[in-house]
Amino acid sequence: MENYKFWVARDRNGQLCLYEDEPERSNDKGVFCSFFFYYIPSHIFPDLTWEDEPIKVELRHCVTDNEEISTPSRQGITHENQR
Repeated sequence: MENYKFWVARDRNGQLCLYEDEPERSNDKGVFCSFFFYYIPSHIFPDLTWEDEPIKVELRHCVTDNEEISTPSRQGITHENQR
């Protein structure tokens, strides 16, 4: 699976944003600007402040526990000896 690389920055008002390209700080507006972004929950990077430079992050697909698969999803899974 492909990993995704993004930039994360916090606006002056505390809003945390995820950007596809490295954003630039707009001091007069109190925000970082880039063509493409999403708002993300503020608690994810609690130490990142408006005064900090944007940070580059990588999102990876990861399966850590098969028990987290919901029951309806498991019903479609069969083992070779169950056929």
